[in-house]
Amino acid sequence: MSRARSDAANSPLTLNAIYPPPSSTTFEQYERAMHRDLPELSRVELLREYERLKFRLLVEDDPAGWFIERHSRLERAIAYATRRRT
Repeated sequence: MSRARSDAANSPLTLNAIYPPPSSTTFEQYERAMHRDLPELSRVELLREYERLKFRLLVEDDPAGWFIERHSRLERAIAYATRRRT
């Protein structure tokens, strides 16, 4: 494990604190895992989530495929929300 990765693991501000993966413990988390929560989020909520996810993808060496898919889905949801506003 690299020193940077070791330092990050010991930091109270972890990647999961910034942008956690979904868990399967609740219906809401299952909906998030399937990206079904996106239509319910406001444009501002989508933008905030997108920025947090971008940061995670920037610093994580090998992100799980779900994060890559979430990024794509968020981009589409933001584009749709933006078109809806105009």
